[in-house]
Amino acid sequence: MALIAMSACTDDGTGVAPDDIAGIWTASSAVFTSVADPTVSEDAVVEGVTVTITLGADDTYTLAVTIPDEPNEDDAGTYAVSGSTLTLTPTSVEDDLETFAVARDGDSVR
Repeated sequence: MALIAMSACTDDGTGVAPDDIAGIWTASSAVFTSVADPTVSEDAVVEGVTVTITLGADDTYTLAVTIPDEPNEDDAGTYAVSGSTLTLTPTSVEDDLETFAVARDGDSVR
């Protein structure tokens, strides 16, 4: 999954407020790191991949991943935010729950 730059955050600096995260976000980077060799990583956005996630005020999301010369990878489901954790729960049974750490960085979330 991607590291998504966002411009909404809480005032206390400890995480992201669920009410403030709703919106359309485009990844500024999507870094994948090898499990076998953590020193090896690649930023998919640099390679031409686009990742856009829409987080609805109703706690639903849609995710669109566009990879050059490949079919689009789309996903949808529900999301939850708790402190610095964003959890995506796909409605598709073949997809697994995904959890991401999100952290405040000035007026962005990474």
